[in-house]
Parts: sequence; C-alpha cells; structure tokens
Amino acid sequence: IDIESKSDGGWVVSWMPNDYQLGVQILEFSSEGNSSDGGSSANSYAVVTNPQIEYFPDGDKVIVYEGMSADSDHFGILAQLIAVDGSNIGSEILVNTYFTGAQRQPVTCISESGNWLVVWASMDQDGSGNGIYAQLFDRDGEKLGEEFKVNTFTSGDQGHWNSGKGHEATALENGDFFVTWECFGTKSAKGANR
Repeated sequence: IDIESKSDGGWVVSWMPNDYQLGVQILEFSSEGNSSDGGSSANSYAVVTNPQIEYFPDGDKVIVYEGMSADSDHFGILAQLIAVDGSNIGSEILVNTYFTGAQRQPVTCISESGNWLVVWASMDQDGSGNGIYAQLFDRDGEKLGEEFKVNTFTSGDQGHWNSGKGHEATALENGDFFVTWECFGTKSAKGANR
C-alpha cells in the first residue's frame, strides 16, 4: 500500500489486491474524505507488486511498480503516466535496461521542472548482492540518459527488498535528486546529480 497527499488537500491510495491479476489499484480522495470514483487499475501488465505513486504539479501522476518477468527475466520495473481524469497517458514504460536477475522495490520522485527519477534495487548487477540503480525521465516519460548505478560501495547488499524498501529518493529545489539506502545495517547516502 502507498498513500500520497495531493496539493488540493486530498490523497491517493495505491495497492495490490490479493488477486494479482487485478493489477495495481488506485483510489483518490478529496480533502473531505470522499472517494472520487470506484477506483481504477493503472497497469496492463498481468502480475505486478509494490506500487508507488507521485504527483506532477498539474495533477497528472506517475506510478511505478514491479512486473513479474516484465523484462524477460524475473521482476522488472514498470512505470505508467496517468492523467488527471484517471486515463493512462501512453503505454507502460519498461524502466530498467539491465534484465538479469530481479529488479525490485521501485521508488520515484518528481522535480519542480517535471523530470522524474525512478530508483530500485537490482540483484547482482554491481557484482555483489543488491545494488541501487536509477533512471531519469522527462515530463513526457522519455528516458534522459541511461540507467545508472547510484551506490559506489558495492560489497554486499545495498538496499533490501525482503524487509521493505531499503532506499528512498527526493527531488531537491535546484533540480538535483538525493538518494538514500541501507547498507548492511549502516546508513549510506549519495546525491544523484542529473
């Protein structure tokens, strides 16, 4: 379950029902607590988990989630842009370009310019356990540059998906992004300037 506040005082809830075939469900609420509709499904890919949603200043939103075998090998990271009226903007976006093993636990954040960053844990991509990787997008969902490794220390696991998201991302006022993650019980941090 992910709950995010909206600029108008309302909030939105996204979750995975027990029947994974139903996909990521979204339900929006007004500031008075009234739901805007009966809810909707964000994805077209069959089996997805771990949704997280963020809003653009104009009310559109982006939701990121894992898709089983979305990238042809285990879990991959997917994103969907959604308009204010709840309709999908374009098709689902395959975020990761490295497909070996599992890519899991996506988080996203949006800068004031509308660029958005997706961060996830990737199994064995950095050569030792989980590594933290990211991809930057423009407002329209086009990739800006290539997928990149966030962590510089690679021994062991960076981020853990068995105990929830071991990493977070936030947009800074100057347009940069700041990413934090767990590293075997010690806290590590690195700013990702893009």
